[in-house]
Order: sequence, then structure tokens, then C-alpha cells
Amino acid sequence: MNQPLALDRLNNEEEISIRDVIYFFSKTWKKLLLSGLVGALLGFLYWAIFTNYSAQLVMKNNLVFNVVTFKSTQKGLPLLASQIIDEKKVPLGSEEQFRKMEEPAFWLKNFVPNYGLTREEVQQFTSLTKELDEAATSILSFNLFASSPSKEQSLKNLKTYLDFIRTGGSYLELKNIFNFFEYEILTESINLDKDIAKNKVELSYLESRATNLESLLKKYPNFSSTNSQIVDLKDSGSKFLPLVTQIVAANSDINATKEALTRLEERQIRLKQFKSFYEKSKSIPEETFNGIVASKSILTILADQKKLISENDIKSQQELLELESKISSILNRYEKGIYLNSAPISLKKGRLNYSLIGFALAFLEVLIALIINKVVTNIKEN
Repeated sequence: MNQPLALDRLNNEEEISIRDVIYFFSKTWKKLLLSGLVGALLGFLYWAIFTNYSAQLVMKNNLVFNVVTFKSTQKGLPLLASQIIDEKKVPLGSEEQFRKMEEPAFWLKNFVPNYGLTREEVQQFTSLTKELDEAATSILSFNLFASSPSKEQSLKNLKTYLDFIRTGGSYLELKNIFNFFEYEILTESINLDKDIAKNKVELSYLESRATNLESLLKKYPNFSSTNSQIVDLKDSGSKFLPLVTQIVAANSDINATKEALTRLEERQIRLKQFKSFYEKSKSIPEETFNGIVASKSILTILADQKKLISENDIKSQQELLELESKISSILNRYEKGIYLNSAPISLKKGRLNYSLIGFALAFLEVLIALIINKVVTNIKEN
């Protein structure tokens, strides 16, 4: 008998509760709606005043970057930006942009490659052929992002970042060439000096031996029979061969050593010419930190250096041409190999999101306040 009474009481409480909720919202919906609209307006105003324009640029990659050079450039550019700041060589009006560019995270977020195949597309293939592997690792283009409170400044920032990729990327490659060039000159100079000294000592020994053998031949002319066999004078049994044979072998070794010495000395002369070029041009990259400008200046010095070398010196001309080709490649790739795939755009995104968030926050805040007020009133009445 008590059970039906309990169920009736529970149903009445639920009806009262639902009735109270409906009554509550019928009395407060205007306030809630108005507060939501005010919140949406505040969200919109926040979006309009405080959010930044986001600029984007898609650049075509024409053999400028591969996977290795792209990652290397991503790591090298922030270090270069930091060095330029430390040496107070930041272009006028670009201090804020360079402060951003010295952060490694900036480049990971705003300098993004577009590969020939995405990971999802690669996973669709059961096996990778050479062509597919190349497509998966080739960079077709890259996205560059910039932000600023004004549309014009965001596009200006985008241009600053792109210019730094061109000038800084070419500087890093040029610097690598010169570092290797310096190492090559130093190493080869040491090796040449050592080889020349070694050959001079050997030549002195061979000439002395030839002189002694000729003296013996004059002293013992009856032992002048010859042997057509090729002789190595360092062989312990060679001293028992006919004197004429030993003299011929000694002179043959003398001529071979002189020829080797001549080639080493010619190489030493060419190395001095390279040293002269290096001393004239090594400071140019550090003066501007602009690889494109530096490359043009170095190519001018290289052209003047080539004029000082005889046209008959084919070896020196060839080596300078190889160096010229490397520097010209850097200049052409960074000056002409990066070009617009589409016009840059600058948009302020998120207007609807900020308005909805403002509406929801204001609505919930007023709803909570009204509920608390209702609860407090009921407690006082009871």
C-alpha cells in the first residue's frame, strides 16, 4: 500500500520539476538570448580587433630543394637569422621579422614542403618502384605562411620571409662550398709540400747513384755489357747486373722522378692561384649574408682570375670552370628556381567561430547566474 503512494509522489515531483524548468526558461529566454547576442558581438569585435591576418604563398620548387637540402635549410636559416641579429646587420625595418625567424619552430610551422606523393598515397602501393620512391621524396612546391594584425603587413612579412629563404639559403650553400674549398686548399698544400720534399730527396739519391755508377764504368770499362731486362734498382740483386744496365735504370728513374716533381710543382703553382682567388673572395659572403649578391661578386672575381691564367693551362682553366659552374648553379637556382605558383593571399579567418564561442560563453554565464539566483530565492522562501 505504501509503494503506490511513493510512486505517485515521485511522479508529482517530476511533473513539478519539468513545469519549473519550462516556467524558468519562459521567464528568462529573452535575457539568455540577449546575453548570447551580446557575447556573439563581443566575440566578433575580438576577432576584428585582436586576431591576425594570415597570409599564404605557394612557391614552385624548380630543383632548388630536395629532401636533404630542404631539411638542412630549415635548420640553417634560424641560426643565420640569429647571427645577423648578433652582428647588427638586420635590414632596416625588419627587426621584428628576424626575431621570429631566429626561432627553429617558426620554420617548421611556416615553411612547409609539398611532396609529389603523400604518405596516404604511398601506403596504397604494395611495393615502391624507383620512380614512385623519387616521386614520394621530391618536393614539388612549398607553402610559406605569415601573420600580422594588418593585411598589408602580413603580405610584407611574407615577402621578407621569402627574400630571406632566397638570400639565406643561397648563402648557406655558398658558405658550404667555401668551407670545403678552404679545407681542400689547406690539405692539398700540406700534401704537395710533403710529396715535393720526398721527390727531391729521392731525385738527389738517384742522381748520386747514377754518378757513382758512371764513375765505376769509367774505372771498369770491361764490365760494360748490357742487359735488356727491366731493372728495379731497389732490388737487392740489381747490384750484380751490368753497370750500363744499372746506369740506364738509374737515369730512367731520374727522368720519372723529375717528371713527377714537375707535375707537383705545376700543381703547386695552380694551388697558389686558387689561394689568391680564395683570399680575394672569402670575406664577401660575410659582408652581406646575401648569397645571391655574394655569388655575383665572386663570379666577377673568378672571371678576372681566369684572365690571369694562360689559355694553354687547360688544367687550371678546367678547375676554375668547375668552381664557376657550382657558384652559377647556386645563383640561378635561388634567383630563378623559386617562383610563384599562385598569387599570395591574406585572410582573417575564424569570424564565425569567435562569434559562436562568444555567444555560448555569454549564454552559459547568464544561465548559471540565473540558476544560482533562482536557487538562492527558493532557499530564502523555504
